[in-house]
Amino acid sequence: MAFDLPALIEDHPDYAGVPVICARELWLGAREGSRASALLRRLARSMIVRLTAHGGRTELVGPRALVELVAHRAAARPSPAP
Repeated sequence: MAFDLPALIEDHPDYAGVPVICARELWLGAREGSRASALLRRLARSMIVRLTAHGGRTELVGPRALVELVAHRAAARPSPAP
């Protein structure tokens, strides 16, 4: 796993005022390792973890209220014109 502070996400309006850290799975199954999964659980108790799986799929994990806030903001954003 690689962890990074989200420089670009901090400027994204959906994440305004929400504590976020980015985590990337460097190889398939890395997040299931005992140390990685324990760290992910610990971080997700108090902040959003923007987790990118080895295959590129991204998900948000963390306190339900924070994840729902970010999802609500994203859904309320106007769609870009085609």
